[in-house]
Amino acid sequence: MTTSDHANPPTERRILMVVKEGSRDLDLMLRDEVVVSRASLEAAGCRVDVAVPTDRELVGSETTLVPDVSIGDVDIADYDGLYLPCMAPEPGTKAPPVVQAMIVRADELGLPIAAARGSVRDVAAADVLVGRDYSYAGAPDLEQNPEFRGATFRDTGVTRSGNLVTSGICPLAAKVLGGDDDTTKLANEFLRVLEGDHA
Repeated sequence: MTTSDHANPPTERRILMVVKEGSRDLDLMLRDEVVVSRASLEAAGCRVDVAVPTDRELVGSETTLVPDVSIGDVDIADYDGLYLPCMAPEPGTKAPPVVQAMIVRADELGLPIAAARGSVRDVAAADVLVGRDYSYAGAPDLEQNPEFRGATFRDTGVTRSGNLVTSGICPLAAKVLGGDDDTTKLANEFLRVLEGDHA
């Protein structure tokens, strides 16, 4: 390393991870999704700030998540990417307006966005899926889920479409359906977008 390398160290990439409440299996999702995703991002040199829509701690029987930042104080423009774990919410759960607005703004800024299973619907509700390919739990019924209109369902794996990376299999889905959990694959594909891989 040269002297100039010391004077200009690489800029740390900052990621905002928004973790929703109301999980059907909070301990599983915190342990196998949030912790695993965060570890993958931090191992690649990212700083990950976790926010919870209500700013409350998420307390499971085995695991507690303490938010790093208050969501009301966050400006997504200060970050290099937005990461949205699934968290296995109850069916029909919608992200609060503050999260919807953050998704829209992140996309307007061209920031990499990752959304796992339950959060893909939040991205759709923010009209960010229009004109893009995506992965989800399955092909949605567009009569019952009109927010998915104008987008193309690919499969339940990991799909990248521009700055957006989606996955259809979270830890709870893998446990229930007996398939592979795509948490690490989602994080790795998100990192490729973050690093400027435009493939």
